[in-house]
Amino acid sequence: SNQTTGSTCGAGRSICRADGLCVECTTNAHCQNGQICNSINRCANSASCPSTCSSDADCLKGNCGTRTRCLSGKCSDVSTAAQCQPPNLLVILDKSCSMGPGYGMVDSFAACAGTSSCVQGTRHTVQCNYNSSLGFKTCRYSRWDTAVIALKDVFKDFGGTKDLNYLDRKVRFGLEMFDSNASIKAPIFKDPWELNAKLDAFGPGGGTNYERAFSTARSHINTTYTNDPVKRRKTAVLFITDGAPNEGCAWSRSPSQVDQLYNYKPPGINEIRKIKSYIVGFGNSLRATEKACLDTLAKAGRTEIKLCKTGSCLKHYAANNAAGLRDAFIDIINNATAEECDGLDNDCNGQIDDNVTDIGRSCAIPQGKGVCGTGTITACNGGKPLCTANTATAESCNGLDDDC
Repeated sequence: SNQTTGSTCGAGRSICRADGLCVECTTNAHCQNGQICNSINRCANSASCPSTCSSDADCLKGNCGTRTRCLSGKCSDVSTAAQCQPPNLLVILDKSCSMGPGYGMVDSFAACAGTSSCVQGTRHTVQCNYNSSLGFKTCRYSRWDTAVIALKDVFKDFGGTKDLNYLDRKVRFGLEMFDSNASIKAPIFKDPWELNAKLDAFGPGGGTNYERAFSTARSHINTTYTNDPVKRRKTAVLFITDGAPNEGCAWSRSPSQVDQLYNYKPPGINEIRKIKSYIVGFGNSLRATEKACLDTLAKAGRTEIKLCKTGSCLKHYAANNAAGLRDAFIDIINNATAEECDGLDNDCNGQIDDNVTDIGRSCAIPQGKGVCGTGTITACNGGKPLCTANTATAESCNGLDDDC
């Protein structure tokens, strides 16, 4: 219970909260000398709210009551500030056997004197081998451990900090793994230590079934929206794989499943949520046909990019090492947390619908004819994009209905 001293709680954090987090206090009775229990379960002086702040952390650490948002250098009341609504991001990680060391090791390009100077993998032996192009030894990991290390970095950087009880999170993460089957290992949303524990608990083995991965994701997202009071919360999927689906690219239903995710309507809400699927191909063993398969998924997920290197132009994220994988993850998270016209503070800067990414995008006019059936988003009004139709012009010989 909240009043029980947990055996794993250290000095100064002896209260085991109901969710298992060790804190200083949960009620004022746990504090002494007139202090009170503040918003991050710490004992604080009654007049300890700072007069100025540089981030929400300054307000959360003090005794600021409901003034937990740092806006224009002052701790402000959440009722007068835009409430941060960090988006959901479901990570879908391939745990097929090819992610293991038997299919090659990934060079991190980090210098090492021996394996003890490398970050230790969760599943496989770390190698410290000579890199002839660099002229020194570098750490090498299995694909699985490389992905795990990169994901742990991302969970730490964007999932919030324990010191603030994770109230500073920028993304609400969930974790799914798939091989021949698929299952949710950590439902949306979990704290970084819980996500990391699941990464440490599993290893690669089995096949690569895209269809089960995306059907499991759809079911979990449906449950997440049902239980979330913020029905318009932004949600995205991050899909990581090193191979083609066992069901075959030509026969896999995964592109249509990804398209259905984008056009998903939560229970009881007649609004398409536009859930994007970001696709990451990991490892240098992907053949051209497999890369084309991932391109198709990226197009269906509305996240296709143009990554042109060595004469080929990919439409999905591609990474061959730890640095490339982290770069891809960070770029994806920056896109997933970008402000959109939806009436929410997606990027957690204290303002709603500012600098939205929707402006300038094309949009459809349902009753419009010809070129007037499409338009451009020109503004954001009340959390809804304003679509301005194209203007009719004199008819010309161009294969279009110019005069509508």
